[in-house]
Formats: sequence, structure tokens, C-alpha cells
Amino acid sequence: MNHDTLNKLTDPELSQVIAAAQGLLQTRAEKRKNDAMEQIRQIAATAQIAVSFDAGRKAKSVKAVLRAGDRYVNPADASQSHIVGKGKPPYWFAALRDKNRLPAPVALDSVKSAKP
Repeated sequence: MNHDTLNKLTDPELSQVIAAAQGLLQTRAEKRKNDAMEQIRQIAATAQIAVSFDAGRKAKSVKAVLRAGDRYVNPADASQSHIVGKGKPPYWFAALRDKNRLPAPVALDSVKSAKP
């Protein structure tokens, strides 16, 4: 496709061409990857070496975004709370944070009104 042909396309037609080209590029890249992996497997097999391409990959964990000033209440003991940015976090908070199990932050007004 030359430049003049592209200039004559409408926006929806051009979007379709772009989508098709991106899909083709992705398909070709995946084929090159699969071909390379097969070639590696064949070379490894002749040398009697076991090859695995998925070993060692770890799923990325998404960490919670903590905003300074947010208050978190310990789900096991409602009398314990921690405000982000106010000193070292307590053990229960750090343990929940590391496991990505923090509850939603509590509004400061609801904590104040809950206390007698």
C-alpha cells in the first residue's frame, strides 16, 4: 500500500488497516518466538538437555496503593488501627499488606463516632 492509497482511506477504513497490521505483526512475532523455541528444543534434545520455557516465571503481584492519611482497622481486632504515614506500621498491618489482604481504608469520621 502506498502513501496515496493511505491518504484516500476514510478514518474507519484506516483504523481497520491499522488493526489488521497490528494483528499481523503480533502473529508474526509469535510465530518467530515459537519457531525459535522449537529450534532450541531440538538442539537441546540432541545434547540430551531438558528445556522448559515456563520455569522461573513468577506472576507479578499488584501491590495496594497506600495513601498517606488513610486509616486501616485490624479485621481481627477492631480496637487496633493504623494511619498510613504515622510511624512504623504495626505487625498486623504489615502482614496483611504483604499478603495483599488489606481491608478498605476506613473514613476518619466513622472511627471517631464509633468510639464512646
